[in-house]
Amino acid sequence: MNDVSFGIDGSIHSLLTDKGELTFDFYIDCSGFESILLAKKFDVPFIDKSQQLFVNTALVTQVPTQNFEKIPPFTIATAHKAGWIWDIALTQRRGTGFVYSNDYMSNAEAEDKFDQYLGGKLAELTPRKIPMKVGYRQQFWVKNCVALGLAQGFLEPIEATSILLTDFSARFLAERFPSDKDDIDYLAKRFNETVSQAWERVVEFAKLHYCLSDRSDSAFWRDNRSDKTIPEGLKQRLKMWRNFIPIAEDFPSKFEVFNRENYLYVLYGMKYFTRPTYSNAEVDKRIVQHLAKMKLLKSKMISELPDHRELLDKIRLYGLQSI
Repeated sequence: MNDVSFGIDGSIHSLLTDKGELTFDFYIDCSGFESILLAKKFDVPFIDKSQQLFVNTALVTQVPTQNFEKIPPFTIATAHKAGWIWDIALTQRRGTGFVYSNDYMSNAEAEDKFDQYLGGKLAELTPRKIPMKVGYRQQFWVKNCVALGLAQGFLEPIEATSILLTDFSARFLAERFPSDKDDIDYLAKRFNETVSQAWERVVEFAKLHYCLSDRSDSAFWRDNRSDKTIPEGLKQRLKMWRNFIPIAEDFPSKFEVFNRENYLYVLYGMKYFTRPTYSNAEVDKRIVQHLAKMKLLKSKMISELPDHRELLDKIRLYGLQSI
């Protein structure tokens, strides 16, 4: 696309390309970080969230694996002094990424740390460096144009937030797609309000992973715990959860991409213990008994599970329905 032509009402009339003029009624901007229509043509401002979510760069590479190597059935996430590393094993390769803030770690140090993690093989794996602009657009639907995916914005890879927000936005648009030009103004207003709220809540959930850390070995982790870097909504929830166990009503919006269960995993996984609303000796006894039963059940289920690579090979050979 070379340019855009606008109608007298400010809507997009057509796209000007090397193959000629392409005219449509409605346009969806899926141009990635460039946000060609929403940002460059409609000049929609960017809401920067880098003062709350610090990581802004990723080094990514694929690591070939052998058929005999074990495959963990989960993503391995490893924290380092200015961010974290993801390691996702597939049947023929591992997808790895070194996520960091270049305000707290130089690019050279990041490459060195990533090389150490990969056992000195980084140079032969030709990593890509991906800068990440952290935040989202002030509007996502302008006139007859809606942005989806990275054209809306980006936070960071943790918890696959971008994929979930894209799915949420696309589903919402599909369910409220305008059937007439007169529908656009009120649908756009509703879409922008709803999706903005979803983005803000996801910012809070991503920050949760950092601000609960007890690490104090670097400025990155100390600053992440600072009150001034924690979104106000998250601060209020954390204050409440010191005295109350999180309940579904703490997440009143239907547009929360992450809900109570997601928060519980992180809260208790990071040892953010909440005060039980009711407890006595008998209740405590039943809780201990229940936890013991769950531990036995977990051990039994794990002992019966097949090796992950073995399971994937069977699925490939026979299909999921035959397993």
